[in-house]
Amino acid sequence: MTDLAKAIYDYYNGVGVTAAALKSALTNGLWNTTAPQDTNYPYGTYSIVSLTQRINFIERYEDIIIQFNLFEDTTNSPVAINNLFDKLIAAFDFAELTVDNHTHIYMKRETSFLTKDENNIWQYNISYRIYLKQT
Repeated sequence: MTDLAKAIYDYYNGVGVTAAALKSALTNGLWNTTAPQDTNYPYGTYSIVSLTQRINFIERYEDIIIQFNLFEDTTNSPVAINNLFDKLIAAFDFAELTVDNHTHIYMKRETSFLTKDENNIWQYNISYRIYLKQT
């Protein structure tokens, strides 16, 4: 859903204080699905995990799960990745996205999971459910 990906990117690049704090902290950007190879840390990605259409007798809705992934290579402590997580949820918890041809109903955080891989890269996975009404 191109319109949703654009809405998330526009929101991230918007003038809101909470989105600006996240953008400032993700010094190497927020990327759709994957970052370019050799991107320095910290950075984030976002992608659509699930897109289900809900239909009642007269209206159509989009029930979407989107996942943000935050990456940080501070090896000694999870403090930096947790700070990124705090900025992401401040920006996107209950955010009101502007999606073309849709009315925004809600965006709420569903899950989050912190992990550290064998290369000492911290990764925070945060998923959101977004519900939109088609117009």
